[in-house]
Amino acid sequence: MRSLIAARQGRIARVEAKTLGDVSGDKYRLEDGTSVVPWDFRLFLVPIWAGGDTQNGLTRYYGLAREARIEAHRARNREPETTEGTVFQSVEVWEARLRELGLYVAATLVGMKDNATAIDHLKAFYSTLKSSGGEANISFSHRVAIALAFVYLMIGDTISAREWFQLAPVEQSKELSLAVCSLADGDMSESASLLEKYLSTENNESEQQSKPSAGDDAKTQALNNLAISELHQGNLVKAIELLEQTVTTANVDPAVLFNLFILYDLQHELPATKKRLIADKIRSRGIESLGTYELFLQR
Repeated sequence: MRSLIAARQGRIARVEAKTLGDVSGDKYRLEDGTSVVPWDFRLFLVPIWAGGDTQNGLTRYYGLAREARIEAHRARNREPETTEGTVFQSVEVWEARLRELGLYVAATLVGMKDNATAIDHLKAFYSTLKSSGGEANISFSHRVAIALAFVYLMIGDTISAREWFQLAPVEQSKELSLAVCSLADGDMSESASLLEKYLSTENNESEQQSKPSAGDDAKTQALNNLAISELHQGNLVKAIELLEQTVTTANVDPAVLFNLFILYDLQHELPATKKRLIADKIRSRGIESLGTYELFLQR
């Protein structure tokens, strides 16, 4: 089913999902009501059944949230050793799932173009997490703050976005986020300055690490945004060099690769040849799939 979604065959995936029936129903539950269907799979099925970001999807997420609360309460009264090697989960797992559902709801609201409700939801969610205390809640509140900042950024309120980005616990994350705000404001020189500062710090840390880290994705996005800043300042060649550096040395993102191909077309210098050379370099790194089937179909 995931392959169908990756191939953008949502209708076929929906038909396949219907054959499973209601995975939240009694058919897939133990006698005490515990579901035997993996939680991640149940989350994956929600937008498929709902047909995207819809009110139906919100209703399903709220149903899962209600179940998570009930299971968390039951887990508190269950002996810890009874969760090992069974379908039962600890209270910490259920509380983490409940927090994640808060972001799923916000994302669905944004997908429904109801940004005002999404903002209200995230603000209330953030306040609840902060007032509840606990390391897990405080840590997750930072994610909520960043999500809220991005919603403000989507509606063009860069002032509010900056205020929420400032709540990020890591200084480097702030630099990257504020650079995006400057990009949205059209201040390309300020954006480029912040991104170059971020990348300089990131490169110094990368030299000390031999294994890929979560920061690699952030570096990819930083290089992509820096290329956009340079392009808007008239530096087409430098923008291309930055994107080439991204797809040949950092994590390969389909969106970044697509941007590079567009810039090749703008150059009018044998773009098809350059695209094939980049594709060969990517394949030489052992990368066989980019999660999409669209990029290499066009010549």
